[in-house]
Amino acid sequence: MMKKWMQMLGLAGMAFLFCFTGVLVAQAEQSLSFGEVVDGVNLRKNTKFAVKEYTRTAVGTEVQWQGKVVDVVGGRGKAKVLVANKDRQRHKGYNIVLVVISEIERAATLKKGEQITFTGVIHKIKPFKRGGGAIVTVNEVEFLN
Repeated sequence: MMKKWMQMLGLAGMAFLFCFTGVLVAQAEQSLSFGEVVDGVNLRKNTKFAVKEYTRTAVGTEVQWQGKVVDVVGGRGKAKVLVANKDRQRHKGYNIVLVVISEIERAATLKKGEQITFTGVIHKIKPFKRGGGAIVTVNEVEFLN
C-alpha cells in the first residue's frame, strides 16, 4: 500500500515539474523584447553565423510588443500592418510587419500614429545590411487594445 502511494506521489511530482517547467519556458519566450531581437541580428556587432543561429532560435517565439501604426495594407484575406517601434532603427518609417488574418476587421480600423500592443509569433527577421536595425515579421497576431 505504501509503495503504491509513493509511486502516485512520484508521478504527481513529475507532472507538477513538467507543467512548471513548461510555464517557465513559455514565460521566457514571451519576455523576448523587440530590442533584444534586433540586437541579436545586428550585423555590426555579430558575425553572420551568429546572426543565422540567433534567427533560427528566435523564429517561432511568441512575443508581446507595442509600437505605432505607420500604415495598413490589405488584400487576399489578410492585412499587413506596418509598425514603428521607437526602441530601434526603422526602415521607411517602420521595423515590424504584422501579418493579420484572424483580426482583419480590427486591422481595418487602425489609424496612422495609433499606439498598439499586440501578441504574435516571430515568423521572419530581416537584418539591415547597413546599420544595426532589422524588420521583424510577426504572424498569428492578436491585438490587445
